[in-house]
Amino acid sequence: MNRKGFTLVEVIIVIVVLGIVTALAAPLLVQAVRSYTIESDILSADAQGQMAMERMAREIRLIKPADITTFTSGTFAFILDGVPVSYARDGQNRLMRNSDPLASNITSLSFAYFGSD
Repeated sequence: MNRKGFTLVEVIIVIVVLGIVTALAAPLLVQAVRSYTIESDILSADAQGQMAMERMAREIRLIKPADITTFTSGTFAFILDGVPVSYARDGQNRLMRNSDPLASNITSLSFAYFGSD
């Protein structure tokens, strides 16, 4: 008798083997997704911080000492082209330019100038 197809035992063996392979591969896939998410968050925070620093540096280069209105270790305010600008860290750990957030998750912010020591 030549019957084509699979026996019930063969199907059960295939299902068990696929289940074992899936059980072994699933943690690897979950870890890969977690790693990707963490790396993406780190790169985003790094890019956000770099853009904020570039903007601050660009604006600070344009001012003169007479334009500075407030200078403390945590706040820097000045007049740029007739518009008041201030940089500070708020209570939610964001770097703020006036009332606009430039970067988040800022652990510390301090300003200093050459010759201040």
